[in-house]
Amino acid sequence: MGHPLGKDYLRPGPESFRPERWLRDVDGETEEGYQTRLTAMKHADLMFGAGKRVCLERNISIMETYKAMATLFLTFDVSYSLPQPRDRS
Repeated sequence: MGHPLGKDYLRPGPESFRPERWLRDVDGETEEGYQTRLTAMKHADLMFGAGKRVCLERNISIMETYKAMATLFLTFDVSYSLPQPRDRS
């Protein structure tokens, strides 16, 4: 069973792995449009279920994710680097 608005109602190509779809499209999207889309995407996330049938282990899973991320950042030297511009010659 799909979403009543269709599979492409938030962004095209939901079956492909494209994490940048959560970021603001600076070329053609206003801040208000981005916030509206982000709110819709957050409401569409039913990873742990909702209502009376919500996953009982939800809070434990989220806590374990935070612990795993903290362990990774403490164990490894993690830094952010900007992509180098390509030489267009």
